[in-house]
Amino acid sequence: MSFSIFTDTPANLPTSILEKYDINVIPFSYFRDGVEYTPVSLDEVDFDEYYDELRSGIKITTSQINPQRYIDYIEPHMMEGRDVLYIGLSGGVTGSIASANIASLYLLDKYPGVRF
Repeated sequence: MSFSIFTDTPANLPTSILEKYDINVIPFSYFRDGVEYTPVSLDEVDFDEYYDELRSGIKITTSQINPQRYIDYIEPHMMEGRDVLYIGLSGGVTGSIASANIASLYLLDKYPGVRF
């Protein structure tokens, strides 16, 4: 049986590594002055600008992603019968792992022959 590997944007893996190892990314969002940004790759973020804005006092926040985002990205792979390996940000740093757990319970119930 084949499998798909997933991580999330806080892993900060370069696009070259994601492509080389066929790693799928679940994007986390951040909010800058109330505007939501959801980059899928590091290529979409200007980190010099990002850190300059933080230093200048622009408010940047994050929020726990919901289970549906995990489902939206992972379900197509499970529909194909692929097992899923998700290596994400630690639960000590984000509550999003709780959303991943909710999504996994839902998907495992829906696709009982596939592992997550």
